[in-house]
Amino acid sequence: MYDACNSGSLKFADYEQIVSRLATLRGFKIDSNEYQKMIEKYGFQWIKMRGDIKELLQKKQETNVSLDEWLAYHEIVLQNSDHQKLIRSLDELLFDTVDVDRSNNLDLAEWKTLFSIFNIPVVYADESFQQIDCNGDGSITREELFPILEEFYYSEDENAIGNKVFGPI
Repeated sequence: MYDACNSGSLKFADYEQIVSRLATLRGFKIDSNEYQKMIEKYGFQWIKMRGDIKELLQKKQETNVSLDEWLAYHEIVLQNSDHQKLIRSLDELLFDTVDVDRSNNLDLAEWKTLFSIFNIPVVYADESFQQIDCNGDGSITREELFPILEEFYYSEDENAIGNKVFGPI
């Protein structure tokens, strides 16, 4: 999802690409406060991840993060409440940005936009949306989405809805 440049590893340029896509969606200019807020949050996540990989995995700090490093890193940091707060903060930012009509919920079109921003095949968006829209009202609220995202991060049950939230990745 974060490998926006499709290089097989993560670089800061991937995070910049995601921020650029989000900013374009909302019409944020590069010098706007909204753009700066997004780049700061994603930049902080990038810097923290690289530092933690060096410290926790005792790896040399490279400019790229491999998939193996990403997975090993998350096995460790998902147990840390500070990291949980960072994830929630990014989830909130993402929700607010993708909620283009500011209705405080996401409709199917906004959900498909989220998929395209993160290079997730949009063909999976309909099924994913139906699973997350718990009450079937045609929109996804924070109250519906955030527990399912938590399942995405923490559940080892491959049949859990959270593990299907972004399609079969």
